[in-house]
Amino acid sequence: MSVLEDSAGATAEAVVIRRSARTRRLTLRIDRHTGRAVVTAPPEAPKARIQRFLHAHAEWLREQRGALPPPIPIDVGSVLPLRGVPHQVVAGVARGRPVEVAQGRIVVNGAPEHRRRRLLDFLRQEARTDLAAAVARHTQRLGLRHSGMTVRDTRSRWGSCTAKGHLNFSWRLILAPDHVLDYLAAHEVAHLRHRHHKASFWQTVETLHKEYRAAEMWLKTKGGSLQRFRVED
Repeated sequence: MSVLEDSAGATAEAVVIRRSARTRRLTLRIDRHTGRAVVTAPPEAPKARIQRFLHAHAEWLREQRGALPPPIPIDVGSVLPLRGVPHQVVAGVARGRPVEVAQGRIVVNGAPEHRRRRLLDFLRQEARTDLAAAVARHTQRLGLRHSGMTVRDTRSRWGSCTAKGHLNFSWRLILAPDHVLDYLAAHEVAHLRHRHHKASFWQTVETLHKEYRAAEMWLKTKGGSLQRFRVED
């Protein structure tokens, strides 16, 4: 993957180029999570050809980006779905605990210049706490162990399990309902036993999370909305 500056006139944002040996022609789509144009190209396609392709589709890019819902800043004044429940983010006092949650509000204390960072730190820590508890419960039930767990801002997948048994999750799962986060934990723990998605894998998932189909459907239909919450300035 590489990044190409888009001089097609549609935007000043970067364009992501994905090289694939399985494609013979250029294709273009909009990443609904980031708003970036994503070009899939054969390995040998020169950048000049990709630039011409972008120029030819400049109007389409403008229209598609214009149809995207606006991003939501992670900051005071926003409404964030903590564990799937809408909470108003408000400024608190100068001193006190960094973040407090009560009565449908997330109260961020401290100096104004520190509130945004404190809010993001809080969300990440809450995600880690909930995921660690869910993973511990599911691994204990299967009698398995993992080699570690990482929580970060992943974009391509909600979770993963490496060949060495390290689990990775998106912190944005804390914005989803509890049963969705629990399902993702069960899904990746099941991969500690099964390195595939065959019937035996899904049987193990169902043992850990009976309503996994509903959680899967929620991610397919609503999961993309979690990416609207903007971390970058």
